[in-house]
Amino acid sequence: KVVDALQTMISKTEIHIIATSLVSEERINHLRQRGCITHINVPAEEVAGLFDKCEAAILSTSTVTIEALSRGIPVYAGYYVDNQYKFCNYLTDKGYINSLGCLLDEGMTERLKVLIQAGIKGNNRIPVDLFASKDKYIKLFQSI
Repeated sequence: KVVDALQTMISKTEIHIIATSLVSEERINHLRQRGCITHINVPAEEVAGLFDKCEAAILSTSTVTIEALSRGIPVYAGYYVDNQYKFCNYLTDKGYINSLGCLLDEGMTERLKVLIQAGIKGNNRIPVDLFASKDKYIKLFQSI
């Protein structure tokens, strides 16, 4: 869904997919056929390097969201499961991410389109001081 939305909204954009080998080979091949560049089982250092080259990240809310935020790129994130829900709401309430809500909802791609259109105008880079917020993140993870 996300790839479809991006390819219809933004022409000539490079879409990088970071995934684990748990994603089926069939799915990975399908993404490659659609023009996506796939990165499977990438080490943490390489993930940081990829984020440094990206204009934005579209993620499920997890620890990789923190990595993307630490690189200073706009983050569009949502949740699949209950433990991601609270984290997503926290990051949204603080203004750190652009929330996509539940990633399984039918309306998710419409929310993504609206948010990206706003982001294209350059109004969604939010500086996050992760070192000053360390205690908040620790407390948040302990509450999950």
